Amino acid sequence: VSQIFIGSFFCKLFGFSFTLLRILTCFVGLIGILMSYKILKDFTENKKLALFITLLILGNPLYFSLSNTFMTDIYFYTFSITSIYFFYCGFRSEKMLQIIFATIFIIIAILIRQIGIIIPISFAIAYFYKSQFMNKSTLIKALLPLFFSGISLFLFNNWLSASYKHMVSYFSIEHIFSNLQVRVFSHIFYRIGTTGMTLGLFLFPFLILLVPRFLKNFMKKENRLSLICTILFTIPLARAWTNTPLGNIFYNFGLGPKLVRDVYLLNINSSPVLTDFLLILFRTICFTGGVLLFYHLFSYLFNFHKFIKDKSSYKIQKFKLFSIIIIILLFGTFVIPVFFFDRYLIQLIF
Repeated sequence: VSQIFIGSFFCKLFGFSFTLLRILTCFVGLIGILMSYKILKDFTENKKLALFITLLILGNPLYFSLSNTFMTDIYFYTFSITSIYFFYCGFRSEKMLQIIFATIFIIIAILIRQIGIIIPISFAIAYFYKSQFMNKSTLIKALLPLFFSGISLFLFNNWLSASYKHMVSYFSIEHIFSNLQVRVFSHIFYRIGTTGMTLGLFLFPFLILLVPRFLKNFMKKENRLSLICTILFTIPLARAWTNTPLGNIFYNFGLGPKLVRDVYLLNINSSPVLTDFLLILFRTICFTGGVLLFYHLFSYLFNFHKFIKDKSSYKIQKFKLFSIIIIILLFGTFVIPVFFFDRYLIQLIF
């Protein structure tokens, strides 16, 4: 609903047109890219690495394609990334003003896509970590974003249930959990595989830089558990081999949903496709990227106590914990067999 207000505001100023809304999305997407660079530069203190990863997001086929639409993905990405930036500033300065700004932006994001509630949940957990003083001020700072985000989500869902009852399946927690009871086990491996293959492709230029570290460390004793888990996760990756690329936005040899009647309704594929050799090469890159992604993710999780106790201050340690909780919760939502499209993965690319 917040995206509708934003679009309506600019249409009131300049008159309604789809072109205007697409230009607006491009502008919002640019803000998302700049905020991504700002977080990366400040956190890594490495301008070249920050620029490289930012260009990787900018050149991502999902981000590129959806920036020329009025879909929710770019708006959700930009407002959630902006909120994460202010949460990062809040960790460093512990000033209430930064947390208030973060709360405003995450509420806007939640009213675009409700899954944004995981960000204030993650902030609340991370903020309590190593808090020097467990007093009233600490409680307010930690719980204020979650409280107001939760209230906003509650009011929004109740308004939808009263006004648009046919949309109950899109926001009802009870409906989602009723689906999980029946379908989760038959779909969970498939979802892990498709998510890993797609992210492995999109992050491959960055992951390939980590190969030397992978070859150096993967047989070390402390990394054996990471290696075992990675080997287990090659099973869902292999399961998703024939279904990669997933589709909707990014498919065999193109971008954007296939909405032409002969393709969409009659299943007559008139679009150009990759040759068998190139498709195998493409899927090999996806698979390799997925293996590297899972290994480094497991390595980070199982050695998190070391990463979080490095030379960085406890404020930076809090942000690291905040980030990893977001990743775990967000990745968890993608294995749930309800409303999944490849475009949802934009958030995890960062």
